[in-house]
Parts: sequence; C-alpha cells; structure tokens
Amino acid sequence: HVSLESPEIGPARCLSSGNAMERTRVELLLEGGFKIGKQARKSLLITECVPGGTTTAFAVLSGLGINVKGLISGSHRNPPSELKTKLVKQGLKAAKLKKNPSSIDLMAAVGDPFQPIALGLLMGARESGQDILLGGGCQMLAVLALTLNELVPESRAHFVEKTLIGTTS
Repeated sequence: HVSLESPEIGPARCLSSGNAMERTRVELLLEGGFKIGKQARKSLLITECVPGGTTTAFAVLSGLGINVKGLISGSHRNPPSELKTKLVKQGLKAAKLKKNPSSIDLMAAVGDPFQPIALGLLMGARESGQDILLGGGCQMLAVLALTLNELVPESRAHFVEKTLIGTTS
C-alpha cells in the first residue's frame, strides 16, 4: 500500500466545475507516481479503479480533442450517457482551457486523482525500461492519451512499443 497524499484531502471536486483539483495536487500526484514507476524493476500492471472514472476519462479525452461521444462505457448495463455528456461539456466550458492544453491543466480541470498517479507510473516505468500492461478500457486509454500528449510526436511510437492495453470486448 502506498499513500501519496493525506486522506483528509479527499476526492476531487465534480468535473462539471472545471476545477476538479488544484494544479499543485496534480503535479504532486504525478511526481509521486513517476518516482514509484522509475523504481520499477519488473513489468508493471496498472489497472483502472476509480468510481466515476469513465466520466473523467470521457472529459480528458474530449479535452484532448478526441471525439469519444457514444464510445465511453461504464459499470452500468445502460450507462447514463446523456448525463456524462452534459457534465463533460459543462466542465470543459467552465475550465476555459487554452487550445491544446497540457495534460496537467486538463487533469486539474476535469480529471481525477488516479490519472496523474497512473500517468506518472507509466512514464516512470517506461523510463526505467519496463514493459507496461494497462488493464482496463476507457480509463486506461485516457491515461495513455494524457501521457502521449506530454511527449513530442517523434517519441510517441517508441514509447508505446512496450505498452499494452488489456480490456474486455
């Protein structure tokens, strides 16, 4: 068990606010994840685990300019897609992000605390040469997209060479 912040900090605010987390919190969680990932000496499995994580995944993917409307699932048999769309639109509008926002700004605006930790783990483990398995669907695709957003385009193909995504159909 690893704790990267005090439990008193609590969960992120609703993404509809456009200010889900303070930027400093995102940076500290990213840095903590990176340090752990960089120390990895074996392949790493990172799995999705956040209640509401498919909605924050929808939000950050949309904020990156990726059209995922109608493609994001969830744990419900019939996920509340209209509600998710409304919350995401509201949050991105309230955030007033510049065009092509950084992953840090995007996570602070409409993300959740798991995303910067997972992004840091992924980047740190890849820097230490480890293979990565991202376990899950929407949430892990969002983490990978946020990671690739931070890399120069020329290094993206090399970065993903040893990164796999395992998901259900």
